[in-house]
Amino acid sequence: MHIFNITGGAGVTLDILLPDTWARGKKQGGRTVWLLHDAGEASGSWVSCTQAEVFANRYGVAMIAPSMGPLASYRDDEPGCTWETFFVKGLWEYLHELLPALSREAKDNLLLGRGAGGEAAQRYAAVSPEQYGGAVVSGTEWLE
Repeated sequence: MHIFNITGGAGVTLDILLPDTWARGKKQGGRTVWLLHDAGEASGSWVSCTQAEVFANRYGVAMIAPSMGPLASYRDDEPGCTWETFFVKGLWEYLHELLPALSREAKDNLLLGRGAGGEAAQRYAAVSPEQYGGAVVSGTEWLE
């Protein structure tokens, strides 16, 4: 899926994995893992270099991986972009309207990031505790 950055003016690609069990009924209140990539990577790195699809199905969670640009600072001060505002406000609202099965409860939303994405995951969880129940920082082991 490709969307236009509502607040910052840049295009954003999203990889969204929904568990098979969600297709069987009208799922409500589904848990979500938000995957934030490192600098120099894109959202597809989570899908192609991990078993995100297996994880989504095994644990019944949605996996959402936005491509935040090759610099991936995830900050509003990146030239021409307001990535943090986009992620915690624009993208959150957009995806919850598009996919009403996603829970809005903080306890059901976990941020997982690697490198620059890990730093952003921790920051987003701290500034938006009403949205995200926590953050996990991954090292390079996910590539193995």
